[in-house]
Amino acid sequence: MKVSDMKHFSDLRSQGEATISVRRELLETHQKNVLAQINELKNNLKMIDEKIESYKWMEGQDS
Repeated sequence: MKVSDMKHFSDLRSQGEATISVRRELLETHQKNVLAQINELKNNLKMIDEKIESYKWMEGQDS
């Protein structure tokens, strides 16, 4: 969550119960963004793992 979003969330929180729905919506948006980042990182890790295996295979071919 961006610092500006955290500040906005904090401001809403200080306004009390009237902002509960807005705060929930902000958290749901943040959750979706975090899940997308996790998915991207998993894909990146898979590509790194494949590259490592490729290098290991190439090293074995030199023997």
